Amino acid sequence: MSFTRKDVVKEALSWVDTPFVHQARVKHVGVDCAGLLECVGVELKSDGYQDYEFFTNYPKDPTGLLEKHLDKHCQRVSNGVLKPGRLILFSFSRNRKGQHLAIHVGNNKMVHAYSPAKHVQISTVTNAWKHRIVGVYDFKGVTD
Repeated sequence: MSFTRKDVVKEALSWVDTPFVHQARVKHVGVDCAGLLECVGVELKSDGYQDYEFFTNYPKDPTGLLEKHLDKHCQRVSNGVLKPGRLILFSFSRNRKGQHLAIHVGNNKMVHAYSPAKHVQISTVTNAWKHRIVGVYDFKGVTD
C-alpha cells in the first residue's frame, strides 16, 4: 500500500503527549521510541510492516538492536538527508550503535518518545542531535 511523507508526519504527530512507557504500543496510553516507529508503520501499512509482530523483549538500552530492526523493515537512506517522514536513528555512546529513534516532521523538527521527557514530544533537531545521527531511513512504500 502506498502512502506519502505527509501521511507519516500526520500519524507521528497524532502520538504527541502519549506517555513514555518502555515496550508499550498504545496511543494516548504508552509507547517508547521503537513502538512509536512500529505503530506508525503498522497504521500506514508500510510494506516492511505487513503481518508484523511487535518488536518486544528488548532491554531499556537497545544498543545495536534498533539498527538491525530498521535494516530489516525499512529502507536505509544512503545520503542521510532528512526529509519529513524519514526515520532517524541516534546514538548516545562512543560505539555509535543506535539507541534512540525519531520521525522527522519537517522544519528541523522531530517527534520521538523520549524517556527523559516522559512522553512523546516534538523537538528541534539541534546540532547536538545531528551529531548523534547514525542512520536515516524511509518506511518501505512511502512516496514523496
